[in-house]
Amino acid sequence: MGKGREVFYIDSHRIVLPDQKNGFIGGCMGYWQHQLFLAGSVTHFQEGPDLKKALDSRSVQLVKLYDGLLIDGGGIMFLSAVSDEG
Repeated sequence: MGKGREVFYIDSHRIVLPDQKNGFIGGCMGYWQHQLFLAGSVTHFQEGPDLKKALDSRSVQLVKLYDGLLIDGGGIMFLSAVSDEG
């Protein structure tokens, strides 16, 4: 039997996406170096405390980019400058 995967459900009804009924959680976040960046705050959705616990148990730091409702901006992408020096 294959290795199982964990799934964490977040109700999308409180995720803001302009001109749409709701957005998606993937559009509100980005992951980089054991940090989950969130466009909004876990205090504004019901599953927030459970998400924080799940991340803590995996040594992932939660970084809120502002204190408000989750906003689906299409995701958060990180770019790293590459040096041409040795």
